[in-house]
Amino acid sequence: MAHTYVAYIDESGDDGLDKPFRQVGNAGGSSKWLIISACLFRQTHTLDAVRWRDEINAKMPERQSRTLHFAKLHHGQKLAAVQTIASKPLRALSVVAAKEPIPPDIYVEKNQLYFYMTRYLIERLSWLCR
Repeated sequence: MAHTYVAYIDESGDDGLDKPFRQVGNAGGSSKWLIISACLFRQTHTLDAVRWRDEINAKMPERQSRTLHFAKLHHGQKLAAVQTIASKPLRALSVVAAKEPIPPDIYVEKNQLYFYMTRYLIERLSWLCR
């Protein structure tokens, strides 16, 4: 039986290659990394995904928002979120670029690195959907 899938895709970092790269905790400059990730699950679990988010939030009663931003969670909250997600029928995929070693003349057009990495992510998503 064929299945239909849903993928939520998001990025962390930026595709700028301007040096010097931003140091952790500082503002300004390009990030050292660009990460594009996806969460893939069968469409039949679309409503379940809302419950999964609520299940994670229930483990963090001190939080006021229903929106989850992993970067804004402290270590214990991140651990609770990841342990909850690990038990769900989904796959997480990431394409990661360390930008410091990339020569400045490789990706010269706006969003070129972002699109290149997204192509790899979509390719891998398609492998899982076969």
